[in-house]
Amino acid sequence: MSTYSSDVGNYFSKLMLLRDLDSVIDFARASNQLAIILHLYNQNRPLSTDDLARDIVDSKKSVLDSIRKLEKKNLVVKREVDGRLYVELSEEGRKFVAKLLELIKPVYTSTSSVLETPVRLNIVKEMMVSLSVFKLLVKVGLTPPHAISVNKLQRILSDEKVSEIVLESFTKNPTRLFKVIGAGKAQLLALDKAGLMLLKKTPYYQVYSSSRVYRLLVEVFRTPLISELSTRLNTVFSIIVLVLSAITAVTQWYILAVPAAIMLALQVGLNLFLHKLSFLHV
Repeated sequence: MSTYSSDVGNYFSKLMLLRDLDSVIDFARASNQLAIILHLYNQNRPLSTDDLARDIVDSKKSVLDSIRKLEKKNLVVKREVDGRLYVELSEEGRKFVAKLLELIKPVYTSTSSVLETPVRLNIVKEMMVSLSVFKLLVKVGLTPPHAISVNKLQRILSDEKVSEIVLESFTKNPTRLFKVIGAGKAQLLALDKAGLMLLKKTPYYQVYSSSRVYRLLVEVFRTPLISELSTRLNTVFSIIVLVLSAITAVTQWYILAVPAAIMLALQVGLNLFLHKLSFLHV
C-alpha cells in the first residue's frame, strides 16, 4: 500500500471516530456538555452541581440543563446525598471520553517530548474542520443537483473561517476534494474526483445506494443529513395534518380525517425509518 493510501486510510478512520463522537455530543453547539464530562473525568469523583457550575464557570441552570441531556445519552449518572445533587460519569461516559482523548492525545516528537499546547490545539481545530468538510462532502455529493452556490457556503457551514479553509485548501491539490464551477456570482462548488472517491467510502453513500426510501427522502427534502431530514419531514407533515384538521373542523368534511390519519401514520413510519439510520448522524 502506498504512503498516500495509508494516509487517506488513517485520516478516514479518525474522521469516522470523530463523526461517531460528534453524533453523541454536537461539538459545535454543546461545548458546556463537553466541559462537564471532561471535568468529571479529570476529577475522577462525583461532583455537586454547584461545584460543576463554579469549576466550569457557567450558570447552575445551564449546568442542570446540560446534565439532563447528558443523562439521556447515558453519559452521566445522578444521585442525591444530604439534599445535594451529585453527578459522575457513567461507564459509557468514561468510554466516550477515552475515545475523545485518543483523538486529541499529545503528539510526540522523535525525542519523545510532548508538543506544545498551541500545536495540540491546532490538531483539534483541524479535526473540527475535517468534520465540517465531511458534512459538506456528504451534502454536496448526495443532494441533487450535486453542487451548491459558493455564496451559500458560509450559511451551510455556519463558520466563515471554515468556509475560507474549504475554498483555499480543499479546492487545490494535494488536498483537493471539491472543484469550483463557473465564475463570479454564479460559482458552484461540486465534488472533485478525490471527493467522490471519499464519499463512496462513507456509510451515507452505502445507504443512499441501497435504500429507495432514503434516496427519495433526500431528493424530496434536499438533504442527506438525518437531523435535517427529520426536522424538515416533521415540519412539512405536521403542517399538512394541521391544515387538514383545521379544514375538517371548519367545514365538517369528516372525510378529510382519513388523509390526515394516513399522513400522520406515514409521518410516524418515516420517523421510525430515520431512527434506524441514527448511526449516520454527524
